[in-house]
This record gives sequence, structure tokens and C-alpha cells, in this order.
Amino acid sequence: MLILLFAVGSASARRQDHAQRTGNTPADSSGFSPNANLEFSIPRVFPAPRIDGKLDDPAWQTATRIGNFTEIAPGDNVRPAEDTEVLVAYDGDNLYLGFVCYDANPRDIRASVTDRDNIGRDDFAGVLIDTFKDQQTSYEFFVNPYGVQFDQRRSNAGEDDTFDTVWESAGEINSIGWTAEMAIPFRSLRFPNRNVQEWGVHFLRVRPRNSREQISWAPLSRDESCLFCQEGTMRGIEGVHTGRNLEFLPYAISSEMGSLEDVDNPQSEFRNEHPEFDAGLGIKYGITPNLTFDATINPDFSQVESDAPQISLNTTFALFLDEKRPFFLEGGDVFRSEIQAVYTRSINDPRGAAKVTGKTGSYTLGYILAQDENASFIVPFEDNSELVLAGKAWSNIGRIKRDLWSDSFVGLMATDRRYTDGANTSLGLDWDIRFKENYTVSGQILGSYTEEPNDPSLSESFNGGTFGEEKYTTDFDGETFAGYGLHTSFERSARHWNVQAIYEDFSPTFRLDNGFISANNFRQGMVWTGLTLQPNNAVLDMIQPVVIVGRKYKHTGGYKDRWIEPELFVQFKKQTWLEVSYLWSKELFKDVLVDGIERFQVETGTSFSRRLTASAAIRQGHSVFRQTDAPFLAKERTIEAEAVFRPTSRLSLGTEYLYQRFDQLEGTAAVIPHEDHKEYSLRNELTYQFSKRLFVRIIGQYVKRAASGGTVEFDPLISYKINPFSVFFIGSTHNFKDYGSRGADADTDFQQTERTFFVKFQYLFRI
Repeated sequence: MLILLFAVGSASARRQDHAQRTGNTPADSSGFSPNANLEFSIPRVFPAPRIDGKLDDPAWQTATRIGNFTEIAPGDNVRPAEDTEVLVAYDGDNLYLGFVCYDANPRDIRASVTDRDNIGRDDFAGVLIDTFKDQQTSYEFFVNPYGVQFDQRRSNAGEDDTFDTVWESAGEINSIGWTAEMAIPFRSLRFPNRNVQEWGVHFLRVRPRNSREQISWAPLSRDESCLFCQEGTMRGIEGVHTGRNLEFLPYAISSEMGSLEDVDNPQSEFRNEHPEFDAGLGIKYGITPNLTFDATINPDFSQVESDAPQISLNTTFALFLDEKRPFFLEGGDVFRSEIQAVYTRSINDPRGAAKVTGKTGSYTLGYILAQDENASFIVPFEDNSELVLAGKAWSNIGRIKRDLWSDSFVGLMATDRRYTDGANTSLGLDWDIRFKENYTVSGQILGSYTEEPNDPSLSESFNGGTFGEEKYTTDFDGETFAGYGLHTSFERSARHWNVQAIYEDFSPTFRLDNGFISANNFRQGMVWTGLTLQPNNAVLDMIQPVVIVGRKYKHTGGYKDRWIEPELFVQFKKQTWLEVSYLWSKELFKDVLVDGIERFQVETGTSFSRRLTASAAIRQGHSVFRQTDAPFLAKERTIEAEAVFRPTSRLSLGTEYLYQRFDQLEGTAAVIPHEDHKEYSLRNELTYQFSKRLFVRIIGQYVKRAASGGTVEFDPLISYKINPFSVFFIGSTHNFKDYGSRGADADTDFQQTERTFFVKFQYLFRI
């Protein structure tokens, strides 16, 4: 979840350093001057403040108080509409922060009592902490006016919102606006093992009103793409340590399943299985203050909610599914790269796993070992990909990154998957180099070596083909081959003119069994360029015209695709936006050249009200229809719409609708039945939040796939969270199938095919 959309970039880091030394920071027309001195020290306090959101404890009287915040978006380092102050102190256990967010109209404050990490539509404030002050990574802690938490990690690879840790927060809306308090345990952070700490910090507030106002303690430059380079410095913390924490996370889960004996026969018996009980244990140990060992025995990788439906009518490639399993989520940012060499959902059914992540000096390290009972992997080809279940496997994944100068790195990635029969190994280099304040050169090159299983039954659904200039068969017949993948990028990110150029080259024999690549055998180049204008007047916040052009060729030679796509993005006041684009393309698919591809797309969204957030996209035009042996030009209509309605601060109703249809054009030779080229889904989610810890949620979704009956899923859930790791769930899942649409008896239109009841409890012990 990207909740911070910084307009980062204005004045260079060198000009900012000069302003700090001389105290000369330009003033706006009202005489307001952003902070020039971005250094401060904080005191040790005793007794510790009580975290209740009120800021009335004696400790806050001696805390360091900082203010004079500046609006960085939509305004450009100008005086904000409302003032903000932050109070900072510490003791031997915690870093304490208090936020005073003034607001002349407290009734306009947007706040909800919701599950943690779900405050992106609200007012919120928080801190970014660069504990190593190396301008590479930071911890981010945010809180809304009711004290609901959001935490994540930020690095030059992007934001990792899957990060969770234990901390305390509270907030309240009052006559001056709203106030909040945080207590962040030092044992929840990694930082240098030294007596005196010096950390980089940003303090930020988001105030969604007529615009989504972003307010920062440090002025941020729109001509500087490096956020970390513009951080302030916090001193004063002495004599604190993370310690070599030992944590235990045991879990217990009980479930009872039932299903139709024959899913193709709605009249068959519905069988209830015997209740099952399972338990497992997670262990975390701090090898050093900055290096952590994680292990899990019989891990619980069950999900308490279904994956959101995706439209797959016209794709022949594997669909990406987000990771939701706690063991793999933690430290996941260490293994990110431009080519997705690590896709942990391919570790499908592990019986045990271990992981080491952390930092030593300028090096970031990561290693994963997992034993999988039923490993899955993606087999990529030129025009499609296949998913294979290969049985037992061992996965080894290694990662090392070396920090360079400001916000830059070079790294190595190695993966290895060993099956009972077969293996896949990859090794490569990646880099991200920033220079001249707003230029970045990044890339990755990976080599792979594959030993196919000698078992054609595993590849039965796609046997009989060839690849790699017909040197190899698609059958799993024990062949061995090497391949490579390359991704390079040049980017300019500045106040007005922005450009990105990308080149990719994947050989037909390139495979990553531990990763996610859905296609190979191509070379392609793409250029994205656009202007950013931010008038910040009574109607507009931003206008961004963009042009995208690209060409694609087979790696082995020959034309594949070309496209040009102009776009126009407009950000209006009232937090409403509109994007319009038009695509021209000519694509070769399955050796059929499809000309005349043209389609128009409109996307829009709004958060004009604190009660309602909505967005929609419509794509209409001519596209290549791929789900056939003879691809052809078809008329496409795709609709995506979603909305979240909050009638009260505790109740929310979310709905998502997806629709896609392809109609055969007159004069085309192919003939496909009408119902074979239409599908849609509707997903509704009703949540009532009794408190920050307790909620009840019901998810209901209907999915109608092409040429098959519809399915209905109904998932009620009760959740109680003491913290992100100590949780209690009780719920069920119910799946129904529409047999009536296939000509069955009307009395059996919808029949339950599967049902599961479950109770899960896990609790974090910190020693």
C-alpha cells in the first residue's frame, strides 16, 4: 500500500547542505521560511509517558519539541494550512514520539477505527527513521487520529508494506485538532552496535481535505529524487541496545472440511471429513544486534481470506499472487530485484524453513532455506506460461547487497531449487546507481541453468512443443540447458521533465523456478517520458502528459510487437483524478500478425468525501484475442470499478467489480462461442471494527469464468489482534457452484462444493 506520494525533488542536496550551513532557506511570498537547521538532540526521560494519546504526562514537558512544518504537496515548500509539532524523547527501552496536529475544524478530520495498516484514506502522521544513517533504508511508523498503526520499510527498492513489528500507539481527536503518541521499542529496530546513536529522520503528516496535503518537517526538493538525502539528523540517544532478542511464535489451528464427493455431479454426497488439529513453532534469534535468524517448524501458511479475483480471460501467462504468509513477509525487501528472482509463493507447502537477514557494516545479507513437500514453479515460453507441481524440493536463496554512496547499491543474487529429479540454479548481479541528484541507472543480469525432470507426466498439458530454435522439447525429458535474463533502466526524475528508458533481454532457455517470470524469448525496449506541471490553483493540483513507445523482438530473431501510447493524467482538487490514454499496436502472437490494435482507456478516482472512496477504469477498442489457437483481432470492453463506503468510523463496505468481454469482428475467420469470451466478478467486503484489536468481516464474491458455471464464495471471519503476531481467528469458507447454467436441474442451480471451519491462535513470546 503506497500511502506516501512524495513530490520529492526541488533544489539539490548540495544546495540544501549550503542552506543548512548558512541558514539561508528561501521564503515564500507570505514570508514563511522552511526549516534550514535539520539537526536536533533528544533527552532521556523518567518516568516514561503513558501512551494514551493525550500528551499530558510530565515526560513531554522535557521532550524536544520541533515544528515549523512545510507543505511539500501540492504546495512546493510553502506554509501549510495548519501547524504541526512533534515531541521526541527516549528512555532505556523505547523511543517516544508525540504529535500535535492542529486543525481549526476538527469535524473535518478523516479518521476510522480500522485494522492496522489500513489508514491510507485517513489523516495520519509519523516518522521515517534511518537508523544506520546510510541513506539506504528506513523504518516508517504512522498513526491516525484514533491511534491505528501503519508500519513499513522503505529502501531504494521501494516501500515494503508487508513489514510489521511490535510498538504502541494511541490518539484522540480534541478541540485543537488531534494528538497522538508512539512508543517504539528499541528491540523492534536494528541499528549500529555503538553507545552513541545518530539517526536520520523525516517527520510527516498527511491531511486529506480539498487536496491530499503532505506536510513535512524537512523541506523536500522536486529536483532531488533521493528522499533519504534530504533527511534530518537526530542525536542524543545513548546507552541503548537492541539486544540478542529471542522470540517464540507458537500457533495452533483446528479445522473441519467438507466437500462434494464428485464436483461434476451436484447430486453426489457431501462428505464431512474428521476435524484436524495442527500446531507449529516460529523462532527468532538476534545473532547480532543487526543480524537475525528465523526458523519455523511445521509452519502455518494458511490464509484467512481468499485471494482477490483477477480477470484471466485473455491472458495466457501466469497470474501474480501477493505473498500473505508471515514467515516470508518479514525481511522480504532484502530479496527484491528488478527481475523477480524470488517469488516465495512458489515455496508451496514447506515442512520447515529457516532464514537469516540483516546488515553488517555496508553489507545487507539474506538467506532462505526451505524444504517443500509439493513445490510449484512457472515454465515460461514465448507466448504463454505453464504452472507445474513438481513434488518435494529444497530451495536455497542467497542475497548480498553492498551500499555505495547516497541511496545506491550493487548486489548479488543466487537461487537454487533441487527436486527428487531435476534442478534449477541462477546467479546474477544487480545495481542501482544514483548520480547528479535526479538520475538513476539500474539493472540486473541473471544466468540460469536448468536440469529438467525426466518425467513427461509433469508436463503432460504442454508436451509436444519445442523452444530455443527447436533445440529443446517442452516435454520434461531430462534435458539440460542454460539461459540468461537482462533488465536495464535509465531514469531522470525531476521537477518538470521525467524520462525512463528500459531494455530487457530474456533468452528462450531462461528459467527461474524460485522466481516469477511468465515469458521469455524476447528483446524489448521502452521509453516513458512526460512533463509534470503543478499549478496548485483553485481547480488543479497537477497535470502530467506522457508518451510511451516501445518495440519488442524475438530473442532468436524476428518482429514481435510495437506500441505507442500517449497519456494525460490530471489531479483535480477534491482529491479527484482522471487519466486518459490511447494505444496503437501491431503484435505477432503465436506466429499470427495482428494489425489494427487500437484501444481507448479512461481511469478516474475520487476521495472527495471521508465517507466514500471510489475508482473506475474502462477500456474499449480493438485487441488481439489470445485464448485460441488462431489469434485474431476482437472488440474488447473491460470495466474495473471499486468503492469503499464508510457510513461510520467503524463500519465499512467495500465492493469491487471486474468485467471483460471480447466480440468477434466481422470478416475475421475465427469463430468462438459467445460465452467463451466473457467473464466477470463481483466481490463485497463488509467489516465492523469494534476496537483497534477486534473486527468482524464478511467477504462474498461471485465469479463467472468463460465457458463455465459461476462460483460463489462466502467467507465470514472474526479477528482479534493483540499485535501483528499475537492473533486469534475464527471463521469459515463456503464455496458454491452454479450447476444450473450448465443445463442441470433448476433445483441445483447453486450447490455447495466445499466448506471449511477453522479456529487459529498464535502468540508472540519475547525473551
